[in-house]
Amino acid sequence: MIKFTITPEDVLFFGDAKPFNRGNDGASIFPPLPNTFASSIFAKLYYHKNIKYDGRKQLIKNVYGPFLQRDGELYFQAPKDIFVNEKELKSWESKNYVSVLRPIWGKENLFLKRCKTDMDELSCFMWLGEEIDKDKKSSDGFISFKGLHKWYEGRFSDIKSEDLLKKSSVYKTEVRTGIKINDESGTTESEDGLFKVSFVRLCRGFEFAFWVDFDLENLKDYFRDEKEILKFFDEKPRILKIGGEVKTALYRCEIDDFKLKFKDFKKESGEDKQFFKHVFLTPLIFDEANKNILKLIDGFEGGVTGKYIIASINSKSIGTKTVRAMPAGSVIYTDKNKAQLLTFENQSSDFIGSNLMLSNAI
Repeated sequence: MIKFTITPEDVLFFGDAKPFNRGNDGASIFPPLPNTFASSIFAKLYYHKNIKYDGRKQLIKNVYGPFLQRDGELYFQAPKDIFVNEKELKSWESKNYVSVLRPIWGKENLFLKRCKTDMDELSCFMWLGEEIDKDKKSSDGFISFKGLHKWYEGRFSDIKSEDLLKKSSVYKTEVRTGIKINDESGTTESEDGLFKVSFVRLCRGFEFAFWVDFDLENLKDYFRDEKEILKFFDEKPRILKIGGEVKTALYRCEIDDFKLKFKDFKKESGEDKQFFKHVFLTPLIFDEANKNILKLIDGFEGGVTGKYIIASINSKSIGTKTVRAMPAGSVIYTDKNKAQLLTFENQSSDFIGSNLMLSNAI
């Protein structure tokens, strides 16, 4: 497995599947989808080694990320069951401003009903079991690797201000205004020729961390082993083109195993457990675009998710594909255990790297 640490040199744009016409406004999504960065890796293999993906033999087994990194510390999309008063994030002292939703099951639930929902399988509701704070909302920011470990072990009171970051401290939005010009006359072509695009720029010190697990068997005609792949990518100039505007990003690379980062996460066997908790580290995407995405999760009992996002891919082999997705950080409960700590839950065959799930018994 090779880790790419990617440092953008410019603003970035990661588009969703919403149509964008001149006269409209376009905004970048953040964080970017894993297949966006995987495409950049594919592109370098294609343009410099003429390695083509024919849709049959996979060249990459899996990718992990992109995640944020600062001073060697990884940051993930914060679990959606964390509620925090962001106004007071920087003023924590002895008080604890983090609350975590807990599921209410079966006999515990005396008053909540699912009669107004279309989720017949729903058997638990998420509840904030404490005094209501109107300024506490589901965290829409990022959590450090250390903070994620505390959350995983249920040590919620140990989560500190430095473990959580607001979006505004990770990236800034920069708006660019454009106008459609008639090349011949040099004048505005139409009344709706004015448009705006919102880009993102990482704050100082932040980089992207992205792991690629190459399929050595299917690349044996080009590389003997992973060290040769590393040597290829480590040749200067170490540059990738990423995002919808094909912006330049510098990178450095090394052999590193993403899964080993989680060696201290102790997953319970679950033999005597009835329910299991999962958080998605990358967006949850399914190929069946027209179905309720929650109903496609085996053993789904309940959870808390973010607002649907629209994910798209444009490939020569499959054309353009658009699907709904749940954002990273979504937390679900199921009655199905996972054998591994980290798994890809029914990963979409086209959106490589999606559906990466961290699981434990409760």
